[in-house]
Amino acid sequence: MVLVAAIVIALFFFVGAGAAIYLYYPDLIPFGKGEAADPAAGEDRIEEGETEIGSPPAMTGTKAEESAAVVPDRYSAIQEAINSSRTGQIITVKPGTYYENIDFRGKEVTLRSTDPDDPDVVTATILDGSSRGSVVTFKSGEGAGAVLTGFTITGGSGTWEDYTITSYDGERLNFKRQYGGGIFITGSSPTITKNVIRDNRAENAASDELGLGAGIAVLDCSSPLIEGNTITQNYSEGYGGGIAIFYRSHPVIKNNLIEDNRSVDFGGGILVTMMSDPVISGNEISHNSASTCGALYIAHMSGATVVNNLISSNSASLGGA
Repeated sequence: MVLVAAIVIALFFFVGAGAAIYLYYPDLIPFGKGEAADPAAGEDRIEEGETEIGSPPAMTGTKAEESAAVVPDRYSAIQEAINSSRTGQIITVKPGTYYENIDFRGKEVTLRSTDPDDPDVVTATILDGSSRGSVVTFKSGEGAGAVLTGFTITGGSGTWEDYTITSYDGERLNFKRQYGGGIFITGSSPTITKNVIRDNRAENAASDELGLGAGIAVLDCSSPLIEGNTITQNYSEGYGGGIAIFYRSHPVIKNNLIEDNRSVDFGGGILVTMMSDPVISGNEISHNSASTCGALYIAHMSGATVVNNLISSNSASLGGA
């Protein structure tokens, strides 16, 4: 068991085989092979849990109107509640399984379970993407006021996107990938806290279009706060089993449990690439696996501030445990 304390990683620092952290700087991330995704079809639907949770205390005026945004009491679907919401509103979701693929659509609102601090409530309040894309999407410039808290997020397969970016040496590069099985964040900086993100996939769209970020994908100048989540048993057919951070993104990743995730290629726990610079602090990163670097992989003019993490029992063929 390795206690990593106050380590600041820059590109010029290299940790070789046998270490938990691997830094690599080739011209491009090499492409692997995979099979095309075949998402299952289906309609949005709700299966309520048996436990009934009471409505919030009665209020008057505007607060009463805002507190009435309860799913499924007032709205039959979570997306319907988001579409009807106003800035600063709290949307409360009762326990149950909600088969939806949710998009915040630029709304600065809080989407929460009835009690994000109760593990039983979090376990019983499930957002299931039914393998039809990312379970939750932030792609419309959402800021810290867009909050997702207190859910189990599962059954995601990722969002196919075609990105063209400018590399560190001015070269134009094109990336076609399936991003973010559980949560897909691009050009946005939401708050993701107290969720269980499990059993999601980042699938390969083709042999050269690999999955990236099975649990969470953070792309394109995004700076979300990812705090106090359990990110587990996610599987990427390409890169980043737990979390993938791509292209000039600067998330704060702290106090999460990141365990039992798998990536076929790089970064079983966390992958950082293409001029990104996250803060990774106070996490437990354990029992993740990949072909290269089971715990944390950093490449392509990226760096990271890695402080007070517990990194243990990860496995990889190259770049260490």
